[in-house]
Amino acid sequence: MIILAVCLGKKDDINPGPGPNPPAPPFDVNPYKVVSDSITNDGSKITGMMQVNGNSASALSTSQDTPLKVKAQPESIPKGDNNKLFDLVSFEFGQSDYKTAYINLVGQTNGGRYSPDSKYVGKVSDSPLMRLSMSGLTVFDDPFGFEYANPTDPADVILHTNQSSVLLMDKYLQLDLQLPSRRIYGLGARTSQFALGEGTWTMWSRSRNGSVYDDGTGAKQGGGVHPFALIQSSVPGEFFGVFFRNTNAMSPVITYTGDSTSTLSVITTGGNLEIYLMFKGSAQQIISQYQKIIGLPALPPFWALGF
Repeated sequence: MIILAVCLGKKDDINPGPGPNPPAPPFDVNPYKVVSDSITNDGSKITGMMQVNGNSASALSTSQDTPLKVKAQPESIPKGDNNKLFDLVSFEFGQSDYKTAYINLVGQTNGGRYSPDSKYVGKVSDSPLMRLSMSGLTVFDDPFGFEYANPTDPADVILHTNQSSVLLMDKYLQLDLQLPSRRIYGLGARTSQFALGEGTWTMWSRSRNGSVYDDGTGAKQGGGVHPFALIQSSVPGEFFGVFFRNTNAMSPVITYTGDSTSTLSVITTGGNLEIYLMFKGSAQQIISQYQKIIGLPALPPFWALGF
């Protein structure tokens, strides 16, 4: 039984069909349910396992019309011995400090899954002084999902995965985050409009001769990789941050949904789904939280400054 901040509930397994232009990302499906006797909760961290609910092969049968800007298509993603669906996935939700939470979803394999070394990519862990109630977390069991809300006003939902894709394969991982606004910034580096619109925003370091304008059709990224998104909440001028701790090729997809909301689909080709959430503040405060995790730039030598 889960107590304190985390409530275990049930939601109908409803998968939306193609939405407005462009349609929802591929694999609009969530085949996972929580293994009830696997759950542990100490107040600052909750861990457990989820497994495919039913026939794993049928979970991959969903198809959609060809999207306008979404590059990945269900029929183009190889399935088989070299790209199996993970039937068993571990999950961990933790609270690092009063404004930073994290999510880890790891497919269970005999050889383990790659996670970046903390020497090179900053890593957070739960603190026994913190409580998950600080970020208003609720975890749902069937299908697996979660929600973060304002702890003083549960109706003010920050992000959630209701009616979302949750799919972990060996070489294709997708998690859809439902967002309260369409004002999304970051996911660099690229030459593009400041606020990102609908489309595929590829992140994989690529050197080019001259700059290429990224129009959201995919594969037009720049040389730098910052898998971080600054997102406006439902309150103008108030933001939260999402950092995807993954060094594989990524192609996040933004899809507009109803009433000025949007879906951010995290799509990557390997590793784990390690997601850090930095909760509400000004844009400057959220970016400061992000820098605290990844570290500040090194100070160059005195002579490199032109003296």
